[in-house]
Amino acid sequence: MLSIVAPLLLLAGAQAAPRVVIDLDSAALAAAGADEDDLRTTLASELEKTFQLEASPVLMEKLARSNAAAVRGLGLDYASNPELFVFGLSVGTAVNGAGFDLFDRDSALLPANGFTAQAGVLAGLNLGAFTPGTDTLLDRFFVATNAMRAAPSVGSFQATVWTWGLHGQYAVLMPVEKGVLTWGGLDLSTGFDLARSSIALTQTMPIDGGVGTWQADGTYALSAKATTVPLELSTSASVPGLSLWLGLAADLAPGARATRSVSLAGDITADEGSGSFGTVTAEHDERVDVRPMGGRLFTGLQFDITAVKIYSQLNLSTDRSVGMHAGLRVAM
Repeated sequence: MLSIVAPLLLLAGAQAAPRVVIDLDSAALAAAGADEDDLRTTLASELEKTFQLEASPVLMEKLARSNAAAVRGLGLDYASNPELFVFGLSVGTAVNGAGFDLFDRDSALLPANGFTAQAGVLAGLNLGAFTPGTDTLLDRFFVATNAMRAAPSVGSFQATVWTWGLHGQYAVLMPVEKGVLTWGGLDLSTGFDLARSSIALTQTMPIDGGVGTWQADGTYALSAKATTVPLELSTSASVPGLSLWLGLAADLAPGARATRSVSLAGDITADEGSGSFGTVTAEHDERVDVRPMGGRLFTGLQFDITAVKIYSQLNLSTDRSVGMHAGLRVAM
């Protein structure tokens, strides 16, 4: 048996390099008329394409930042100015380091840049609803919570997205109506969002080596977690059927990180006949912490169909994150 150890990349800091061991049975390969070098090269290439163990800490940092950015603005309403409540559903996505190229992914698990998708169910209440018919300080306060969990299957992997947020909004200046135009006033908002996205191997993953297939089995878990605290100042304007808003924000993500744990092993099964051409093992653990704090510009467009609102919002952050989300809401 010939043992080949392929160190892939020494990560920054104290993190250990990924370790891949391809242990081939030269006699079995010769008997099958297979080329040993071709098998090794093909397996190494396909393994890297699928699991991207060579992905640098910079890419993991982008993943952490995009996860923090994906939930920004999901948990509030910036234009409806509800007197009672808001209820709705939103889906969003963000990318870090790729500008507006949100889907630069090809078939790899990790994108070329940090990419995260999120969603949320929103429920909000104007505190003035408790004192109907009176113009009190409570009319200026709006509180909202949003949450979502989904766990779709992606081939041999299980993806999980989870978010929860709690936000408050204070009307520094109340809305003003001038004919068909309504200026939404000036709102100050803050709160927090907890967000997590992950993907994990849940069954054996076949990696094609040309003349043999590596049956990768074990642990592959990649996750990004973030706690985000925004401080936002926004305004809006409405005409019948249409609303626009614009805002500036300072965002703090005191607990943003991306982690990966890999421990895979399995036989290389012959594609013709039966038997094994050897084994492959792959191991790697890494964690990248970031604490991004920066500015953000956000703007949105909303179609108002009586109490039904169809909206979209764009977020542009100084940490090179671009995010957008859209959804349907009912506001009264």
